[in-house]
Amino acid sequence: MTFRLLPAFCLSLAFVSSVSSVSADEDRASEPITAPEIYGQGVRETEPRTPDEERAGFHLPDGFEAQLFAAEPQIAKPLNMAWDARGRLWVTNTLEYPYPAKPGTEPRDSIKILEDTDGDGRCDKVTTFADKLNIPMGLLPTKGGVICFNIPDIVFLRDNDGDDKADERIKLLGPFDTTRDTHGMINGLRRGPDGWIYACHGFNNQSNVTAEDGSNVKLTSGNTFRFRDDDSRIEQWTSGQVNPFGLAADDWGNLYSADCHSKPITALLRGGCYPSFGRPHDGLGFAPSMMDHLHGSTAICGLNYYQADQFPASFQRRFYSGNVMTSRINCNVIERQGATVTARELPDFMTSDDPWFRPVDIQLGPDGALYVADFYNKIIGHYEVPLEHPGRDRESGRIWRIVYQGSERKVLPALTDYQKQVESAELFSATELAELASTNLTRRELAIERARQQVLASNKLSEVRAMMLSSDQPELLRLSCLAMLWSRNELTSADVVSLVNNGSPRLQVDALRAASQPMHGNATPLTTAIGKALKNPEPQVRLAAIEAISRCGGAGNVRGLLSIAREYATTDPTSRQASRIAVRNLTRDSRALEMILKSWKFDAAEDAPLTRMTLAIDDKLAIEMAGILPGLDSPLAAECLLRFVDRFPDSNPELIQAAITSAAKHMNATMSDALIRLVKKADGPNPIAWARSLDSICSALAAQKVEFPESIKDFASEIAGLLRAETEKALAPQQSIVDWRDAAGAEWKTEARKCTDGQSIQVLSSFTRGEAYVGTLASSSFECPSDLSFWICGHNAIPSAADHKKNFVRLVDADLGS
Repeated sequence: MTFRLLPAFCLSLAFVSSVSSVSADEDRASEPITAPEIYGQGVRETEPRTPDEERAGFHLPDGFEAQLFAAEPQIAKPLNMAWDARGRLWVTNTLEYPYPAKPGTEPRDSIKILEDTDGDGRCDKVTTFADKLNIPMGLLPTKGGVICFNIPDIVFLRDNDGDDKADERIKLLGPFDTTRDTHGMINGLRRGPDGWIYACHGFNNQSNVTAEDGSNVKLTSGNTFRFRDDDSRIEQWTSGQVNPFGLAADDWGNLYSADCHSKPITALLRGGCYPSFGRPHDGLGFAPSMMDHLHGSTAICGLNYYQADQFPASFQRRFYSGNVMTSRINCNVIERQGATVTARELPDFMTSDDPWFRPVDIQLGPDGALYVADFYNKIIGHYEVPLEHPGRDRESGRIWRIVYQGSERKVLPALTDYQKQVESAELFSATELAELASTNLTRRELAIERARQQVLASNKLSEVRAMMLSSDQPELLRLSCLAMLWSRNELTSADVVSLVNNGSPRLQVDALRAASQPMHGNATPLTTAIGKALKNPEPQVRLAAIEAISRCGGAGNVRGLLSIAREYATTDPTSRQASRIAVRNLTRDSRALEMILKSWKFDAAEDAPLTRMTLAIDDKLAIEMAGILPGLDSPLAAECLLRFVDRFPDSNPELIQAAITSAAKHMNATMSDALIRLVKKADGPNPIAWARSLDSICSALAAQKVEFPESIKDFASEIAGLLRAETEKALAPQQSIVDWRDAAGAEWKTEARKCTDGQSIQVLSSFTRGEAYVGTLASSSFECPSDLSFWICGHNAIPSAADHKKNFVRLVDADLGS
């Protein structure tokens, strides 16, 4: 069965009833007692339960407990959640979903602030920060208000007087496309240590958005991107995926997204391209996938990588993701090979007896609990269930707080205590330093957010820099200081060199990532430090160095990057792909590419550029470079690739096809002969396939408004001649040495049937006697030649059934009758 999902999460949702295998030594949640078939229904047949009834049906590993934090009527349908620096939970609420408010009508959605003022773990104060919103989704509290998506823009809702009410709406970016799918929109906003805000772009929509500085992104369906919170710049981070909904970071700072319909979790490699409903890759191939399993459905949304001490060690550093079709929270653990990660499936962390449970977002709280947004509903699908279906619930919504209550639990200060801590005016009090070094990722990020707003105003830059560079300070505190300076563009090249040369691997990684932005100071030592990091034994450091070179290195690094791509081709696909992306980035400038191609020993004569190649086939790095050329999408790259595959006929079929496609797009007169040879080689003696390729070539030439080369005209004439001969052959009377008749002496009539090469021939057919006809066709006697051939078509039962052996051909001796 196929289904369709919700918020920004899905296209069609496949439900698989089989249960994944897991190792016996893993803790597991109890299985739900409800029959599993109900979790594949587009419309749940059960009745809604009260929050207490729903909670009673949750199953978690021993020692864990689900507590109700908030429920209707406090909130409606939650989509995304986020914490502010005072430890308050902000949540989007929607009554409009799945349709936006019609033009001319006032939308009814809102953003609310939830507080636990008495420290009992349950919300007791709800403030509506902004109302009259239109399906708000992604949100990020920041100084003076909240940044959120509100159809069709990313906006800053600003509180000018500090009363927790939005007084002003400032458009930052947009409009984003919402015409194709209003549940596939901007979501998962999170601030990185660089100060940028990262976000997901959902399914099917095609957005073309420009920031204040002219930077532009074109986002087709699933993508991730980042932007500055002042609208100064926007950049694409990855392309592909179907419908990402939710972002998370691991303890190395690598980003991951949940994605509905492609893979439950995707490790996001900057500049990487991922599969997306059959769309082609970017010329470099798809970035590595981290998992093959699907957790029983394709409706995955919301993602958290648990970084805190409140869960037992065996439940830390795990991915927890919401599965809204099976009403579960799935669990995975990372396994690393070099810089490449794979997800090993663990038993579901949480299951529910109530099939209305829809976990759409999961966030780590400053108390170490996991907070789960429950879009409580009997219907989650879209295409399989009409959007107007009256059974869709628009009022219910719950937020669950999952805590560990076992003997190993470690208690953090209550939220009210935490609020008092962060309200201290002194930037570097002992309390604040402890928060900046917290092992709880949410607490640490909230402390960084508060501190980064005060670093410049309080003139504390020298103190921040000193703590960052001091090996006597805790690593997490140093990382927080690095983030403060990085996000304010206050890092110098000397800072980065010091951290790369002397810091821990984790500090080296962020320092190298920061090196991709312009900074003050002598660039030579920085370049040397990055080059040294390429040989670092820690794969994550090496990967960060590759990405740094990709953004700030020169063409002189290409050979080293090609060596890395080749060295890790089979053992570390992520390092290989990152190196290929880096080479593509460094050679997009035609002058840089020309410099690289000189090492290929092309003939540089002015009257015959790039027409002869003396490159030896055993030059492995050149072969590696040839595989990157399809990703450059330029006339020079297309010509070089064409010459390469024309010169070396053992090139793989994918590279040959890429050369044809690229050369056809950037066709010029000097490329025509080589391209024709390549088309003939790739397609074999098939004039129909040649005609298709010729059509692409002619279209490219027509777009360039250039005269067609004589070789192209000759190729067209050759194809026409071959097609004419094939047509005449097909129309010629069929030659047969025998006469065929049935047992009653009657002839079967003929009908046309297609062959595997696309041609049609006339064959004798029993279908001309009716579908129910059963009989035998026999030939007249003939003298058997040394070679006998004939055409036969038909089938021996449906594909899933066994051969019934009733259809066969038998050659018999006419004299003996057998």
